[in-house]
Formats: sequence, C-alpha cells, structure tokens
Amino acid sequence: MKVSKNKNPVSLSLTALSGIPLVRPGDDLVEIIMKSLKSTKMILLDNDILVIAQKVVSKSEGRYMKISDVEPSAKSYLLAESTGKDPRMVELIRSESKKIVRHRKGIIVTENRQGVTMANSGIDRSNVEKDGNSEQVLLLPKNPDKSAKKIRKELCQRAKVNVAIII
Repeated sequence: MKVSKNKNPVSLSLTALSGIPLVRPGDDLVEIIMKSLKSTKMILLDNDILVIAQKVVSKSEGRYMKISDVEPSAKSYLLAESTGKDPRMVELIRSESKKIVRHRKGIIVTENRQGVTMANSGIDRSNVEKDGNSEQVLLLPKNPDKSAKKIRKELCQRAKVNVAIII
C-alpha cells in the first residue's frame, strides 16, 4: 500500500451560515451574507467557495409569478390534459424552457434556457409565500451566471478576499 507524501493536503469543510432572514425581492444578498459572517464570527479567506441556494437568489431578484396572472395557450391546455397539471402552471413551465424533453402524468421534463434538463423548468411551489389570496411560484434566476458574478464582485470588494460563488 502506498501512502501519499503530499505535503499540501487538500481539505474540505462545509459550514452553513446561520441567521439568514427570509429573503424578499430587492434584498441585498451580499449584505445578508456579510452580517451572517460577522454574527457567526466567520472570516472568508481567499479561494473560499460560497454556495448560495437558487431559491434565495430568485427571491432577492423578485422572480415570483402569480398563478392567477398566467393566461394558458391552447398548447398548454393540451399538455395539461395529458399531465394532470394546472394549464397555467404548464404555461409557465413552457415559457421557462427551451424545449420539452418528455412528459407523463404529474411531471414535465424540460431543458431550461441555460441548457439544464430538469423537472417543471425548475419552478418551485414549495414554501413560497402567498400574495394575498393568490398562489405564487418562484422561477429560477433569469441568468444565474450573471447573478453569481455580481454577488462575487461585490463580496470580494467588501470582504477584501478572492472567493468563488456557486448558485
């Protein structure tokens, strides 16, 4: 059995930030991250990688859509029949995708605008606040790479470190 003689071992540690409030449209994610780092006495170092949940980014970017505001097309009504989904939800799924890969009862698999294949175009209904009596859903960030670059640039400037961001 060989033992590595590498004098620079690589390590990985994962730490969840605490104290992250409920994020609302327009919230400054960098400010929220900075406050959380300070309250948990964590310091960012060069080459750290922050992984930010898509849901938090979508919420801060206001990517909510009221189901009641969606007007389904004839194609969405047809697909809704075969999948058992609300035609308005089908319309949203179709509008957030490049193409439908496959579908069956209860699910529509799509390729989204970034080329990722996923269920229901990544539209999230879980734990999404209602707007009055209207059900809302949360869409994926419009351009997650652009969002990550913006967050990274601001965080690097404010924390004076070189970090990476993954959404």
